[in-house]
Amino acid sequence: MTISTVDLRPMLAAALGARFAVTAGSGTAAIELGIRAAGLAESGAEVVVPALTSPYTAQAILAAGCRPQFADVHPETLLLDAEDAEARVRKRAGALLPVAEQACREVLSLPLWPYMPLTAVEEVAARVRQFYSAA
Repeated sequence: MTISTVDLRPMLAAALGARFAVTAGSGTAAIELGIRAAGLAESGAEVVVPALTSPYTAQAILAAGCRPQFADVHPETLLLDAEDAEARVRKRAGALLPVAEQACREVLSLPLWPYMPLTAVEEVAARVRQFYSAA
């Protein structure tokens, strides 16, 4: 039995605890789609992203018409440093893109969320692999 991507999307959303899931051909395309789905396309908004990431992360942000704003990484985890990310959120910041699930949870726990109209964009290929291999 094969599963089409149309059937897979609601299953993925449920498994990941998300309202929606979108499939893409690459992580770069997934990040660009996430930024566009957040309504930030062509806005020139800053997307806060860790400085230690693939260059394709920045390429996806640029392709969506936004600007990458690089934040430091935590020296022990090498993931987005939540405090530095918070310090880099400015008026033009439209999204935070932590790149890794642990960093995303850390960033989402920051007290800035009630006060800033930000979107968290998370590319979850590693979590999908876990879901798929468990099935």
